[in-house]
Amino acid sequence: MTTTSLFHSTADFPPMNVVDTYDSDNTVTLHHGEAQPFLQTIPDNDIALIVTSPPYNIGKAYERKQGMAAYLEEQEKIIGELMRVLADNGSICWQTGNYIENGEVFPLDMFFYHIFKKHGLKLRNRIITKTIGYSTPIAALAHRL
Repeated sequence: MTTTSLFHSTADFPPMNVVDTYDSDNTVTLHHGEAQPFLQTIPDNDIALIVTSPPYNIGKAYERKQGMAAYLEEQEKIIGELMRVLADNGSICWQTGNYIENGEVFPLDMFFYHIFKKHGLKLRNRIITKTIGYSTPIAALAHRL
């Protein structure tokens, strides 16, 4: 019986060049900053996979807290741009958390679900992580990879 590993050594793959400006020849483009101006540099239907973690609207140093309606309107504009650049067979991994108002917790994905549905997307997976000991759910997920 022959067995094969499900995982390959990194030696089996060519080195990855990660850059911060978009070009269709890039293997990986990693942008840290404002989404709208960056997305405008990308041609239509050119991205196979978008992984993003938008602001949660909770008043962190890198965002401004605003009313929920204004926040969702702003995010819907970004989602429209994501849809423009996303390839027909592409996927969006939208990592989000909770919004808190008057002591009540609102899972943001319940608001975003309707926006994505308006754009013709279907929810395929939902990942829930225990983040004790990790600064973010992404850090917790990365630890498991």
